[in-house]
Amino acid sequence: MYFRCPNCLVASATGIGPAGRGLTCSGCETTYPVEVGQGLGSTVKQRYRRIVAYSIEHRIDSPSACSVLVGLMTLEQARRIAAGRIAEAAMLGGDRAKPVGRTTSFLAGLDLDPAFEPAIAAGHLTVTEAARRGVRQSYAAGLVARHRLSKKLAYLVADNRLTLKKALEARDRAEEHHAPPPPRRTTTARQKILVIGSAAILLGLMTWSAWSRTRAFAGPRHPGSEATPPWRIVAEAASRASPVPETPQARRLATTEIDTDDQGRLTRLVGPDPETVLVAYCRSASGGSGFLEPLEITETVPPSRTARLGVFRDLGAFEVNRAIRIRQEWKSRRWVAGTGEDPVHVDLAPELPEDARRVPVRPR
Repeated sequence: MYFRCPNCLVASATGIGPAGRGLTCSGCETTYPVEVGQGLGSTVKQRYRRIVAYSIEHRIDSPSACSVLVGLMTLEQARRIAAGRIAEAAMLGGDRAKPVGRTTSFLAGLDLDPAFEPAIAAGHLTVTEAARRGVRQSYAAGLVARHRLSKKLAYLVADNRLTLKKALEARDRAEEHHAPPPPRRTTTARQKILVIGSAAILLGLMTWSAWSRTRAFAGPRHPGSEATPPWRIVAEAASRASPVPETPQARRLATTEIDTDDQGRLTRLVGPDPETVLVAYCRSASGGSGFLEPLEITETVPPSRTARLGVFRDLGAFEVNRAIRIRQEWKSRRWVAGTGEDPVHVDLAPELPEDARRVPVRPR
């Protein structure tokens, strides 16, 4: 059960026990030495029924009814509290209540900020809460600084007319309502440069990939050359104007690697056999016009197991035949003419003995 203090109008637990114990307010800590049994009854059940019946009969709340029955408050004061006229009820006081000091305000004589008086009179704030909050303006300024509230919301929270949670929700709604619209996304110069640069990088990668596939088709670069010559071609590319029938010799020529220098001179030829190397040399050196005619593959002087001579005829000079030296690489087992650095060396065909091995070049 509760009683209402006539001094601060706070409802406190009665703690009704043996006679002579009295009632102490939890708001202003005022003790009232009342006789509990007077007008209430001897048991807790009787007291509860008496307070409830009295509050229903006079249309007042139970704490005010308890205070009227024990003599702390008049019935007129309780009725004014029930009607919401709390300031008038505080000014009336009770027969045994502690004097307030001034009759003009129920906050007179207390160490409270008078700015809290309307909130206390309206029932939103108790005297204890007002005392804990100190100066109303300073308390509201702290709310503004900590929670980014407007002054209006801060003063409502200080007077306990609005909870802090609801004030924060109102602040968020106001910020969403007044938030500027999101900026339109426009293409900037930096973005354009990024797109163009990405496209250029992609084009470069595609070009490099195509060049790598061409290089892999043409074969590996000779270890002795300083750089991969850009004029590496296959032998049959020189005669695109007059396609060669698909013969075994044509297929072997397709696998022949040809290197040239920056002036277009042949520096190195690699093929599966000496005959293919000689035919590829004659075609490439004459530009596909047929001025050089391959004749035969012979032994070297002195003979060697890994070297041959490719003898050919210059149709512009029938007097003598000429020859190039063709050697076999130990690792790849392919036949090579030239070093890859200087033009392929051409000599006059040597005089060979009658028993020398000769392999004529098959007609194309």
